[in-house]
Amino acid sequence: MQRPPQDPLISGPPRWRWPWGRGRDVEIGALTPRPAATLESPTPGAPKAARPQQIGVETPGPAGWKVFLVRLALGTAVFYHLAPQIGRVVGPGNARSLLTFVGERMPLVLEVDIGRWFALGASGWLWQPLLAGMAGVILRIVAYNGARRNPQGAIWIAATALAIDAATWVFMGMRLSGDAWSPAEGAALTTLLKVEAAVLFGLFCLLAATGGQKPGGTDARINRS
Repeated sequence: MQRPPQDPLISGPPRWRWPWGRGRDVEIGALTPRPAATLESPTPGAPKAARPQQIGVETPGPAGWKVFLVRLALGTAVFYHLAPQIGRVVGPGNARSLLTFVGERMPLVLEVDIGRWFALGASGWLWQPLLAGMAGVILRIVAYNGARRNPQGAIWIAATALAIDAATWVFMGMRLSGDAWSPAEGAALTTLLKVEAAVLFGLFCLLAATGGQKPGGTDARINRS
């Protein structure tokens, strides 16, 4: 009786064979690893495949005159609002004398005595709480540094600082009439707040009219090369 063929995977290792007979059971080259596929070199004279377009994003900086105007306004505001803080070191009386000394040496601008307005307006802020005063100064410094990349965004930050000062004046300063500031100082302070607001609004309109960046927008442009 003939036995059925057994599965080599189940029946165990194959029987012993002569060494010269093993080559007939294994296909030559079957166990040799094949090299990885390589890119075919282009045939001389054949047309080259078109390179895919590289799409990049350009972020051009703002115009120099925009940065200059915004920084000029913000730098002046920082100097004006930082000057009253000297009163915390030398006292209100000495601070008024020092501010008057500095104001007398400022030149006239378009026949306007800005030194007098500076001395009176800064003296009117000598009562301002430290937290409110330094918060406004720090915001303006941040806006000044950020004007190099985004002048219109810097205006919004400076407007926030102006709102802090205006709220401090309305809810606290106006109650100190005659005690912490004189009528001349109060009038100069109010006038300079209005001037600062007008300058920021004028710069905002100018930048918007000349293609300034909108709040939340971007100046990035697609560059196809």
